[in-house]
Amino acid sequence: MLIMTSPSNPTGMVYTAAELKPLIEICKKHKIFMLSDEIYEYMVYGDTEFVSPVTLDPSIKPMALIANGLSKSFAMTGWRVGFAAAPKEIVKAMEVWQSQSLTHITSFVQYAAIEALDGSRDFVHMMRDQLNKQRQICLNALRDMSGVTCSEPHGAFYCFPNVSAFVGKTDSDGNKMTSSQDICTYLLTKAHVATVPGEGFGAPGFLRISYACDVQKLQTGLQRIAKALQNLK
Repeated sequence: MLIMTSPSNPTGMVYTAAELKPLIEICKKHKIFMLSDEIYEYMVYGDTEFVSPVTLDPSIKPMALIANGLSKSFAMTGWRVGFAAAPKEIVKAMEVWQSQSLTHITSFVQYAAIEALDGSRDFVHMMRDQLNKQRQICLNALRDMSGVTCSEPHGAFYCFPNVSAFVGKTDSDGNKMTSSQDICTYLLTKAHVATVPGEGFGAPGFLRISYACDVQKLQTGLQRIAKALQNLK
């Protein structure tokens, strides 16, 4: 099975139709199931378009699974209501497993989910526009930091900067940064800013930074990161 997330956590990258087509062809040719995690589907910015493999090539449906939920685009984090679409025989097998692991979604969450899916999307669009402004603030600040590089994220709400230039440097207490995990610990203890190390995503030398927060707090956090990184020698 090929598991893919677009828009992506942690990079914020989005697969284009041109990139998806050959992946779909490979899956069909070699009979590989494709699981598409689409939980960030409404969080795309600029001219970027979200593309689902099933919409792009309906012939992949017998081998496709779609996972989605309301935690991100509808700001229902913590309520953990999700849904999936897949061929009937796979759904039946999923039901067997699910019935032994949990019972049902809390009733008030179900009503909230109905309102989210059937109601106006004005809130979603408003939130996306605000996140887009915060994305630019975060990206510009990171690119202004000496020694930091960062590709532009086109979806989700994360930047994934490369901080490998600081690996090997030492803080004022003599602690050597041997990994992005060490850099995360340093930023947390010295700058009081929480980031996530790239090692957890198979990308050593990178950090995940969420810009889904208050603008002032975001700017303050980025200023602290910049100052703390420059204090490494």
